[in-house]
Amino acid sequence: MGFGKIKGDKKHEKHSQQKSQTPSTEDNKKEECKNIEAKAEAHELVPFGDDFFIATRMIIFSSSEQISQETFGEFASRVNYLVYVNRKAPIFIIINNFGGDVYSSLAIYDLLRECPCPIIIKAYGAVMSGASLIMQAGDIRIMSQNCTMMIHGIYRWLQGTSESNYNWVKDDIRVMKTMEKIYTCRMKAKDKKDIIRGLLKVDTVLKANDALKLGLIDKVE
Repeated sequence: MGFGKIKGDKKHEKHSQQKSQTPSTEDNKKEECKNIEAKAEAHELVPFGDDFFIATRMIIFSSSEQISQETFGEFASRVNYLVYVNRKAPIFIIINNFGGDVYSSLAIYDLLRECPCPIIIKAYGAVMSGASLIMQAGDIRIMSQNCTMMIHGIYRWLQGTSESNYNWVKDDIRVMKTMEKIYTCRMKAKDKKDIIRGLLKVDTVLKANDALKLGLIDKVE
């Protein structure tokens, strides 16, 4: 899947080599396929259902899911279930997402930072807006070669009384400071605060290698 090697890879490679040394005949392959189809029809085998999710410990966060309170609930349920199954094994997260609600994005970030399991996040396609915040929660942050990151500040459309708008603007300033801390916490540049403030003023679009140079990810692969 492109997450790089983790513990157990050598064991898996050895097992694969041993398996490949025992070639199956065409008849055996057909019989195996029939058995798999029979189990699937009987609901004994669900290739991309719960069994697959538990075995791979992989959560896919796609572009069709705008980050919201609802997606936070679903995401939290999956993360907490994997923690319940094994508190030490890594959790792999695949992101291809254009972002969404900033409060829900920060909620997912906090959830992952509190998680006792190692978090490995890899982005494909797009990791933008709130999704780029979530990306920073990974213990290992990876972008694919052709992935694009976009970071920006808060967009808000105000209505209501002046007093209410004033309170929302104050909260936006607070949230912006939180975002700056999240983005800069693993950047190495001496003037990293000034750099990130400049980038957050507009929609800043970054190629994978640009994000790597800034320290917003750890690897490109």
